[in-house]
Amino acid sequence: MSLPAAPDRGSTGEQDSLSRHAGAEGLPKLDKYELIEEIGHGGMATVYRARDPRLRRDVAVKIIHRHLRENAEVGTRFVAEARAAAKLRHPGIVEVFDVSSEHDRERYLVVELLRGSTLRKILGAHRDMPAEVGAAVVLELCDALEHAHAAGIIHRDVKPENVLVELPSDREGASWDGAGVVIKLTDFGIAKVLDAQGVTSTGQVLGSPAHMAPEQIEGGEVDARTDVFALGVLFYECLVGHLPFEGKNPAQVLRRVLEGAYPEAERERPAVGARWSRIVAAALAHDIAARTASPRALADRIRAELTELGVVEPRVELAAYFANPAGYAERHVARLVPRLVARAEAARKRGDVPGAAADYNRALALAPNDLSILKRLARLNASRSRRKLAQRALAVTLGSAALGVGAFAITRAFHEPPPPDVGALPPPEPQPSAPMDALVPRPNLRAVAPRAAEVPSAMDVADVAVAPRPRARPQPTPTASQAEVPSVRDVVFQIVPSGAKLVIDGVEINWFGANKITPLKIGAHSVHVSVPNSRCCKPYSGVISVVAPKPGVTAPQRIIHKLEILPSTVVLSGAPPNAQYACPQIGLIGYAGSPQTVTLSDVFWSGRCRFTPAASDATPLVGNVTLVAGESNTVFWPSG
Repeated sequence: MSLPAAPDRGSTGEQDSLSRHAGAEGLPKLDKYELIEEIGHGGMATVYRARDPRLRRDVAVKIIHRHLRENAEVGTRFVAEARAAAKLRHPGIVEVFDVSSEHDRERYLVVELLRGSTLRKILGAHRDMPAEVGAAVVLELCDALEHAHAAGIIHRDVKPENVLVELPSDREGASWDGAGVVIKLTDFGIAKVLDAQGVTSTGQVLGSPAHMAPEQIEGGEVDARTDVFALGVLFYECLVGHLPFEGKNPAQVLRRVLEGAYPEAERERPAVGARWSRIVAAALAHDIAARTASPRALADRIRAELTELGVVEPRVELAAYFANPAGYAERHVARLVPRLVARAEAARKRGDVPGAAADYNRALALAPNDLSILKRLARLNASRSRRKLAQRALAVTLGSAALGVGAFAITRAFHEPPPPDVGALPPPEPQPSAPMDALVPRPNLRAVAPRAAEVPSAMDVADVAVAPRPRARPQPTPTASQAEVPSVRDVVFQIVPSGAKLVIDGVEINWFGANKITPLKIGAHSVHVSVPNSRCCKPYSGVISVVAPKPGVTAPQRIIHKLEILPSTVVLSGAPPNAQYACPQIGLIGYAGSPQTVTLSDVFWSGRCRFTPAASDATPLVGNVTLVAGESNTVFWPSG
């Protein structure tokens, strides 16, 4: 919550009295603290600036809402917050001073008062914050969370609203040579206490949708990596200026988190660069096992990159930036671009082309008018193209011995396709991988689709309905007329789903349409079929053969292929305990709190499902449900 600056009330009895009478009207009454003004309001409590007359200091008092204080579970959680947070002693965590007793009229928590604002307000005013400044902010939070995790506490609600930032200018009479920028994590109100004496959550999903990890949304077990995911969301916003997962309502946001789809940071803002983008992506990994393991591990990656870029004192950078954002940004670009170019040159010399390209691209984004960077990048791309061409030539040379054998075998297998000259993509397993890899180089997917999001690495789809190959029979010796066969034949592809992407010999083919003709050379071709930006189906990679038509046949060869639909996960959200839902059309039956899997017959399914509360006398509800193949789908309990 925002804790704005407050004027100093002094230390005399007269000033204390003025404070008490001026600010007490309409505010709750506490025995030990004098409330001055409301400075924040949340779902569980209201925060006031208050005066501690005994120690003569201003504090923040967090008072639980009246309509909640009688709830035993909420009250227990509030006490757990106080006890858990009171164990933490770290400069990056708001300190807890006191907690109410059972005899107090109000239930409250007393913490230190910061005279600043939330990180949410800071980000709103600094949407073009340099990447290294954003990294320095996250670095402070990594250290604070690592300390909390060591004490057995998972925050579970890390977000800019729960990060307080106090600038030197927020302190009365302070100068820029003082304590610098103070960044503190607050609000452990929904933290899960992991030690044996703590109070654990009942399984209720709590937190902010845009910052919640997939396992948290699905009601699974949470650990340090859950907070790492939230840090990744916060880091992304520091770098890009907006959240990675956005939607018109919380339900859309939750779905996009569960889908794990978001635009890469470097694409949203090229000045961020691929290296920072990869660090953020590792923290945002959908699979918890693949995610950055801990805040310390994330901090190590951040420090390593900052050091490589010459940023050895991140806190000094923070103070310098907030003292003069525009001036700092100009100086930062001037010193950063030469370092990026030097690192790119070193990477190029040792053969690390992706690393060199990443630094050249970021340097060019920071200095778009620097023609020398553009020339270096052009030379790098040219050398990369020559290298790929040489590799292809070498592959063809090494595979020449296998060419005859592989082509002869495939031609024989497809010599008599089923009428009317219909074929199918063969399954990948029977293909002679070594000879065919040598015969036809694999498609260059980066060249076909330079954006990685077009062919997600996490997407899995499979070949289905592969027609059996006809048994080869001994063939008579061809006559002179039969020997004169064409070198090219028209091919019509029929692929399910219709939105699939087809790449043949490294070139994307526009295959979709009724009887869309694609002329191909007779012989073997490498093929890759996938559905961009979707996990619905398992991608297929293999080899097809375009066969010469029989004498008198002019019809195109038809090649049919259906990708394998992958199972979907379905989770019921917002349902009463032990409630049941059923979708008879697809054979899906599940219960609240128990994820189910179902394999759809197509990429999407929409239909009506029945929702039945556990109570025997309750009336079942009917609602519309839409499921996506291969995805984690959240089904929401009908509102009425």
